[in-house]
Amino acid sequence: MLLRIPLAALGALLSTALSLSPYPAEAGDLSVVASIKPLQALVRGVMGETGEPKLLVPATASPHTFTLKPSQAQELSRADVVFWVGPTLETALTGPMETLVARGRATEMLGLEGLDLLHVAEDEDRDDHDDHHDHGGIDPHVWLSPNNAKVMARAIAARLGAVDPGNAQTYARNCEDLIAAIDAAVQDADAVLADGRETAYLVHHDGFGYLARDFHLTQAGFLQTMPGREPGAKHLSDIKKRIQSMDIKCLFVEPQFTPSLARQLSEDTGVRIAGIDALGVDIRMSATAYPDLIRALARQMQGCLSGR
Repeated sequence: MLLRIPLAALGALLSTALSLSPYPAEAGDLSVVASIKPLQALVRGVMGETGEPKLLVPATASPHTFTLKPSQAQELSRADVVFWVGPTLETALTGPMETLVARGRATEMLGLEGLDLLHVAEDEDRDDHDDHHDHGGIDPHVWLSPNNAKVMARAIAARLGAVDPGNAQTYARNCEDLIAAIDAAVQDADAVLADGRETAYLVHHDGFGYLARDFHLTQAGFLQTMPGREPGAKHLSDIKKRIQSMDIKCLFVEPQFTPSLARQLSEDTGVRIAGIDALGVDIRMSATAYPDLIRALARQMQGCLSGR
């Protein structure tokens, strides 16, 4: 049986372990943890050959519904630096991160200056007290904006350089190389998506607004207002009407979610189901993993938008 312990106990575990670990780290011996794979990809691009950032939330799991295990709490306790998106995305990490934040070891991406943030869409099914939208209704899927990713990369380089000054110049140089690679990936993605910008589509949950905005796509709605929560009858009825009125052909579903509702909607309306992976399950971790993710997302979308 899988053992899980309460968040309060995890916080105590982290506090005890952190009190025993040295800080800052010696150069070349830096332990870095990233909460989700796209963030790990950015950190990996900045670190280059100096080290390998560890991943906390498996890419096959949704960060919205992820539950922290004791072994993962231990991983956090051993980290010199932790990068996470924030409590509106990785809700289960909120308690344990308080200890890390207090000790200056955790950097929250949503707290960075310079991000171009979106607000989540509002609808009648959304509960005003939903944890997912507590931060003033900010959409936390910020890595799906390449421009935001560049802001995050620079913040990652600055943070790593402060903790490991011996490699600060390497981090800064790698960061600029990563930003150039992101710009190249955006150009490639723009070219791939050029013929599909006017084609309306749906997504399984409200997590792709940044991608639609940055690439000027026609996202027409979403099934779930909250990950893991079935939509209300009115919302579902409105979606079906929208499919007919806008002649929507594509519904993109992520591998981290069960597609049963999408399948039923496809049977009822004829909308085509296609896969899209915002976390990059199949992306090989490397210094170019984030640009690879952007290119992969463009290919996944265009495959359905073009009717293939």
